[in-house]
Amino acid sequence: MSDLVLRLARPGEDARIADFINQNFDMRLPLLNRPELYHHYYAGRGGVPQFAVAEEDGRYVSAAGYILANTRRKPDIWVSVWVAAKGHNGVGLELMNALPGAAAQGLAWGIMAIGVYITFRILDVADLTVDGSLATGGAVCVMLIRGGFNPWIALLCAMLAGMLAGLVTGLFHT
Repeated sequence: MSDLVLRLARPGEDARIADFINQNFDMRLPLLNRPELYHHYYAGRGGVPQFAVAEEDGRYVSAAGYILANTRRKPDIWVSVWVAAKGHNGVGLELMNALPGAAAQGLAWGIMAIGVYITFRILDVADLTVDGSLATGGAVCVMLIRGGFNPWIALLCAMLAGMLAGLVTGLFHT
């Protein structure tokens, strides 16, 4: 068994990485397989694909695609796809540990991104209710707790505020 190599993708590896992910993931990801979305999210600065890969014997055993969260010189990143070949799940974990700490936070926000994707596919509009309802619920919860309310009551009110945001969006779209 040879050494495991963890590295960032190089220019020109786009197609090979996409093939690996498509072979080892249970669905075809639109961000990866639709050229306009791939170019927007993964093309990277200077043509370097925004992926980290793990290789063993010259073949990929894991890949993680990351999206820049801002335009700073050293930007935060969100991990948007993480795939390991069958029998190499531990390698995927090593790859995640090799990415910057902000990537771990991106995994937590990935659930929110799935919600945005689903609403975009179903409604065919860029509906950001998921983003807004999480922030609204969080703000309601914090303000009520700071105001002396029981945290469980504040959490219930936060959930209701998020539901109200969804209801308002639903009314706007129907």
